[in-house]
Amino acid sequence: MFTTITARLGTYDWGVAEDVNRFSNPEAFCKSLSCGVDRNDIAAGADAVFSMNKTRHLVSALTDSVFPVAPEALEDKLTVTVTQNQALEILQTAIEPAVFQNEFVTIQVDITNTSGVTLNNLDVSFAHLSGGLFSVEPQTYENSFASCRILGSDLIITGLQVGDAQQKIGALTCFIEQLAEDENITFSYRLLIDDSPPILNGDRYYHELVTVNNIAQLESEMCVPVFADLIDALGGNTACDNVQIIIPGVDPGLIIDLDESPTITGSKLTLPFIRLSGGELIRAEFMVVFNAEVELQMVASSALDPLLTPTVEATYDELSGLLFIGSLQVGTGFYEVQATYVLDSDPVIFTGLTTILLGP
Repeated sequence: MFTTITARLGTYDWGVAEDVNRFSNPEAFCKSLSCGVDRNDIAAGADAVFSMNKTRHLVSALTDSVFPVAPEALEDKLTVTVTQNQALEILQTAIEPAVFQNEFVTIQVDITNTSGVTLNNLDVSFAHLSGGLFSVEPQTYENSFASCRILGSDLIITGLQVGDAQQKIGALTCFIEQLAEDENITFSYRLLIDDSPPILNGDRYYHELVTVNNIAQLESEMCVPVFADLIDALGGNTACDNVQIIIPGVDPGLIIDLDESPTITGSKLTLPFIRLSGGELIRAEFMVVFNAEVELQMVASSALDPLLTPTVEATYDELSGLLFIGSLQVGTGFYEVQATYVLDSDPVIFTGLTTILLGP
């Protein structure tokens, strides 16, 4: 919990709330939370920045300007939008190569500013992935890094103190006020592996990803195999080899229509069902892009129940890298489409497209 500069003492019982040297502004971050409340909220609105901007010209007209520092000498504190593979390099590494259920795994995080400029106001959050989909379920974390907080449903509850670390159920989020060019931050957190981790092809695993200002940083994926007991561990686990080739997507929350067919709208290609050569089933979204030739760029994918039996399936052969779409409607025609995966492409690219007209 924190208070901004304009919080009125005595209005509420703030307890041990930390003072933040900022004016309230719901469009900025303070300690990984919004710095204010939407001004349209009559009861609790807090947006001092908006009020000051609205009145600054009136106030300045009342007196001569006094500006002891040249404007060009002021540091630019605007938040830089962080997009995938543009500004940051974020790596997560599980210290333990595998973990048993109901035990903690330690995860090291390395964040490096590769943008070429100083970045400000970075809201770093840790997302749990289940079957390639972002999970909103709270996790149990242990954290001792000063820039990070475990945000539960009740901010008053501090959780359990373990040495210098806080242990609490909630969402782990960190606020980095400034990260200079080429600067690196390294810290670690611990995550409790509960008794029902996701299962892919019968193997249990835990899969985490970092988002920065709500943008998923795909290179930050971390996966750790999970075992129920010693005998289970002796059998091995290959789940992480499979989940880390799936681009995380967001569960649309819709009932799956097994009769859904591939569609293309403008530059967006949707393949509702792709059967991989290992038997797995995924859904994927592509953008048609123009480089030296027409390419398909995968922008999202999610794992589906492999036991589903869709009416129409595209196929992907992992050995040859060949993607085959048996019946794609474009206008009034139906086409058979083939494309080949570009090895080690990031984002995933398919090229060498060929089409055969099946009929009107």
